[in-house]
Amino acid sequence: MYFRPTGQSLAPAEDDEGVPFDFPDIPSEEGPVAALIDGFPLLQHDALKERILIDDIFELERHYQPGDRKHGTSMASLILHGDMGAEYSEPLTRKLYCIPIMQPDPKTQNRSEHIPEDTFFEDRLHIAIKHLVEGSETSHSTGIRLINLSMGDPERPFIHTPSPWARLLDWLSWKYRILFCVSSGNCIKPIDLGVNHNDFRAQTDDEKLSSFLRSVSQDLSSRRLISPAESLNSLTIGALHADDFGEYVANGREDILPSSEIFSPISRLGYGFRKSVKPEIFLPGGRQLYNPPMLDRDTTYQINNFTALGPGQRVASDGSKQGELSSTAFTKGSSNSAALATRAGINIYDMLVRLREDENEEIPDDLICVVIKALLVHGARHPESAKKPLVQSLKTSSNSRRIKEVISRYAGYGTPDITRVLECTSQRATVIGCGEIREDEVHEYKFPLPSDLSGEKLWRRLAITLAWLSPINPDHRNLREAKLNIESGGTNWGKTPLKVKRQDADHNQVLRGTVQHEVLEGKNEIAAFQEGDSLVLRIICKKDATNQLDESIPYGLAVTLEVKEDTQINIYQQIKTAIKPQVPVGSNL
Repeated sequence: MYFRPTGQSLAPAEDDEGVPFDFPDIPSEEGPVAALIDGFPLLQHDALKERILIDDIFELERHYQPGDRKHGTSMASLILHGDMGAEYSEPLTRKLYCIPIMQPDPKTQNRSEHIPEDTFFEDRLHIAIKHLVEGSETSHSTGIRLINLSMGDPERPFIHTPSPWARLLDWLSWKYRILFCVSSGNCIKPIDLGVNHNDFRAQTDDEKLSSFLRSVSQDLSSRRLISPAESLNSLTIGALHADDFGEYVANGREDILPSSEIFSPISRLGYGFRKSVKPEIFLPGGRQLYNPPMLDRDTTYQINNFTALGPGQRVASDGSKQGELSSTAFTKGSSNSAALATRAGINIYDMLVRLREDENEEIPDDLICVVIKALLVHGARHPESAKKPLVQSLKTSSNSRRIKEVISRYAGYGTPDITRVLECTSQRATVIGCGEIREDEVHEYKFPLPSDLSGEKLWRRLAITLAWLSPINPDHRNLREAKLNIESGGTNWGKTPLKVKRQDADHNQVLRGTVQHEVLEGKNEIAAFQEGDSLVLRIICKKDATNQLDESIPYGLAVTLEVKEDTQINIYQQIKTAIKPQVPVGSNL
C-alpha cells in the first residue's frame, strides 16, 4: 500500500558546506549490542572508521555516489558519539552493527535516501532482522539486543489501526526478544502561530510559548505519529527542542519556541493505539529554527533547512567535497532523538553487565531487552517548567478532569535523565528486577523501607517502571494479548507507609501500552513502621486480545526511592543491606 519510508532527520541540503571537526581517537573494541537499520554510512569518516560492522546483505552500496551517505552517517555518529557539540560527549567503546536498507532516490533533487517504490518494505525489513538475529558467517550480530529504526512513512499517519509495519515490529520484537527504538516522525509543514511577526517578537517568552502550544493544539491531526511509531512493543522517541550548540547567530532565522524542555516544533505527537502513551519519552532532537513571514502582518512561519550553521546537533556528515572525511553538520529531528535513546540503551546494557559482574547477579540474556526498556523510561518525569505551561495553555473546562491524559499527548512520560538510572547516590537507590509471568499469576516483590524514614516529615519520590513484550493477535481489535500491571499490595499508593501520590501520568492510560511508569511523591509525615518492613509490589498478568494466554511474558522492573540530597539519611546503604538476604529465596528484585 505504501512504499515511501524515509529517514526522520533534516539532513544537510545539497549545497551546504560541511564543518570540519577533530574527532577523539578512542577505539571501539567491544562487540556490538545495538544495530542500526538505516541508510549506508560513510565508513571511512573519521568519526566512524573502525567503529562500524557493516552487513550489506541487499548490496546497496553500489547505488551510492559521493555525498549521498547522509542519514545513516548522521545516525551512526549520534549513536557512537552523541551530540558532538557537548563538551562531555565521549565515543562508545562498543562497535555498532549496521544493515543498510535505504538507498538514494535518483528522482529527487538531493537524492534523499528512501525505500524504492518497487520494493516490499516489510519483506526487506523482515529479512534484515532475521539475518541479524539468527546470524550467518558474516553477520557479526551475536548478542544484539537493541535496534535503532530512525525512519518512518510520512504517507501513513497513525489513525486508529496500527500499520502493517508496526505490527511487523511487534511480532519481531516478541519473537526475537529485541527492543526497537523508533522515531516518532517529523512534521515539516509551515506553522501558523496566529500572531503577526511584529506582535510575536514583542511577546514575552511565556506568551510565545502559549502562542506556540495553542497553535499546535489546533492542528493535531497533521501531527499524528507516522508508521511504525505506533508499534506497541517498541519504544517510540519524540524530539525535544534542545541541543548542546549554545548561543547562535540568528541570520534572519526565528526561534518560535523559547524552551528546551518542550517538544520540538517538528516532532510528531501521540496518542498511540487505544490512546496509550506514545511517544513514551522525549530526548533532544536539535533546535529547529524558522523563517519569519515575508510580510509583518502574516502569521505563518516556514521551516529553515539550512544546516551548515547551528543550532542543531553536530553529527558526522558526508560532505559535498569528495575525499572530505572529517566533515560535520547540524541536524534536527526525531531520528536524532531515537539515535540518542539507542546510545543510552547501550550505556544501560554496559551498566547491567558491570552489575552482573560486581554483584554476582544473573540477568538472563533473553530478558535484558525488557530491563533496558524499563530503565530507558525509568528516569522520565515532567519537569515543572514544562508541565506548568502545558496545563495553562491546554486546560479547558471540558478536559480538566482528564488533563493528565491530555498532557501525555504532548509530553509522553516525560524527559528521562539517563544518569539517574546509571548510578545511585546516598539519597537515591534503584533496584532492578526481571522475570517471566503467565496468565493469572502474581509476582510479589518486597521493597525494603529504610528504617530512618519511619515517622519522618520530608519530601520523597518513588518511581516505578514496569516494561514487557506482548504477543500480538492481529485478529482481535485489542491486538495486545498480554496485559500487565503493577500495584501496591492491594491498597492505593497514598495508604502505603510512604504516603505518596501519583504526579504525572493518568492512572488508566499507563495500562494501555507495554510500559507502566509511575512517579509518586509525598511531603507529609511518613507512617511509622518497624525495621525490616517492606513496600509490597505485585505484578499481575491478564489476557487481553486472546481467549487464553499460553505464553510466558518477559518483563523488566525498576524501582527508585529518593529523598532530597541535603537529607542526612543514607537510604541507599539501608536498602542494599536489607535486600541482599532476599535474593536466594526466589525474588528477582
